[in-house]
Amino acid sequence: VLDLTPDAITLAVDRLVRLGLLVMESPGRWVDLSGDTVTNLSEFAQVAIQQFATQARVRWLGASHSTAQGPHGSSSTTIAVSTARLGGALQRIGRFRQELLAYLENDPVRDDVYGLEIHLFPLTTLKQANGASHGTSGIAMADRHSIP
Repeated sequence: VLDLTPDAITLAVDRLVRLGLLVMESPGRWVDLSGDTVTNLSEFAQVAIQQFATQARVRWLGASHSTAQGPHGSSSTTIAVSTARLGGALQRIGRFRQELLAYLENDPVRDDVYGLEIHLFPLTTLKQANGASHGTSGIAMADRHSIP
């Protein structure tokens, strides 16, 4: 169901067993010892993060073109922000994620696996080391000639 190779699945299961997160009680019964977990990506090596992000992006692109994989929602927003408010924004994202997980986990029936990704990251390098701002483009000459 995850569209993975048998080798990739074997490696993942071996890793989960080695970490004590999964145990095989009998040939037909596996027990998840991890419980309901939420993982912070800062706990992983950068390479693992990049690999996971690439796999998630491929799955997202496949799902975005097919309704056969089930309902899904996607959105993207680009917005100019005050960096002074980023701490509050990150706290709100954390609260939203916790509320959404609590809502979804409130149903004992869990018949599919979905991914949730929320990203808030700079698209530009406008905030310079000395704190000087040259307007929206970061280039003083370009902004002087821009149309309001």
